[in-house]
Amino acid sequence: MKRFNNLLIIAGVSLTLLTPMISFASAYQGQVLSVTPYNGLVYVNVGNGGFDGASSACPNGSSMVYSFAPTTPFGNSMLAVLLSAKLTGRVVYMYGNGNCVMGTPYSGSIGSETLGGVDFKG
Repeated sequence: MKRFNNLLIIAGVSLTLLTPMISFASAYQGQVLSVTPYNGLVYVNVGNGGFDGASSACPNGSSMVYSFAPTTPFGNSMLAVLLSAKLTGRVVYMYGNGNCVMGTPYSGSIGSETLGGVDFKG
């Protein structure tokens, strides 16, 4: 029984130490503020809304930045959807992969998550 208790303690400590390293994907609902090509990627700044659940690990203030490669079929379709959303002002629901990468075209130390998907709302 003592050996089983020791295993439980070790498992609990291991999970506690690993928890800060686990990243959670963000989901943000708002309007597309900008669509900016930069260094081979397209960066999308979405704001005037809020997070659905926990916010991103990326420093973002009141908006969220997602990025994607426009050279893939997925990227081509995302670019079309996001430009439509920007031009019409429609609200979108976007989610990322949970990994914050620094180095966006926006001022300050703003990071981005790789875009996982987008949907028009309403």
